[in-house]
Amino acid sequence: MEQIAINADRLRLVELVRKWAEVNTDGILEKTTQIFSVPHIDGIIGYRIELKNAVVYGDPVCAPIDKIALAKEFEKYCQNQNMKVIYIIVSEEFAHLAVEHLSFSLIEFGKKFLLDPFKYVDAKTRLLRKKVRQSSRSGIEILEYTGSDPQIEQSMEQLATAWVTARKGIQVYLATPTLFADRIGKRWFFAKQEGKIIGFALLNELQSHQGWLLNNVMVAKEAPSGVSEHLLVSVLETLEKEQCRFVLIGPVPAKELGKVIGLGQTIVLLASLTFKALKKICRLDGHEIFWDKFQPELKSSYLLFPKNRFRPSSIIALLRALNITLQ
Repeated sequence: MEQIAINADRLRLVELVRKWAEVNTDGILEKTTQIFSVPHIDGIIGYRIELKNAVVYGDPVCAPIDKIALAKEFEKYCQNQNMKVIYIIVSEEFAHLAVEHLSFSLIEFGKKFLLDPFKYVDAKTRLLRKKVRQSSRSGIEILEYTGSDPQIEQSMEQLATAWVTARKGIQVYLATPTLFADRIGKRWFFAKQEGKIIGFALLNELQSHQGWLLNNVMVAKEAPSGVSEHLLVSVLETLEKEQCRFVLIGPVPAKELGKVIGLGQTIVLLASLTFKALKKICRLDGHEIFWDKFQPELKSSYLLFPKNRFRPSSIIALLRALNITLQ
């Protein structure tokens, strides 16, 4: 009976995430993430505890009208536990509500990329067309995986493992890739060459936007030029045929910190120096260059810190929650 209850709780969590979550989907569904909820609000908050800071992954996962109420309940809980609250990668709408109603400071740190498959299909860039032609000439075939084929799944898992292992230097990520866990609301597209899977894209459903989150795109090191672009073009063309108007990617760090509200000059300087150092060390500019080819609409992403209660440990806690590691 206990296992049945655990499975039911997990299923309910996944349902809420698919319905209301955004770019933090993977972080919230990570097995190590703690979940907060209250009986009278249909929603959850996903967080990690680092150095007596509760680091929350994104907006509260609930209907927009309930976000502040759920956030207030979580703040009360954290106060009772002697913890400060930090939010990472939140929407512009929630960031400003939190400043007004919850006494938070905010920092604009990055951008989410929004693609409309309809607009995209009508306006492919010259470089993108060139990349797709290069891939097609190499005999690449793009397919959607819709069945239950252990061999295909094993090939994709092996590719993901090799892709992660091949990455060098300091890495930043919300969660370890889990391709086939929590299958409800997932889609998989893969690139195939001479019978071998050499790349894939994983999509997570965003029901409140009637769209998809596209954050996991992995291509084998030995894959021909243009496979990533070919794979994504095929995904967008498929979604366009399904009348989808919303594909979300990100977040990607901005060139520099943007809007700041509620923090002193010394803290802003410290945050700015840390941000610039991380961008340089982690070589994060490449993501923006890649996605620019798809002509995305940009949406701001924010960090939230307790107003007048900022501590250096807050930055360390944030970095830990982003799983910054050296490989």
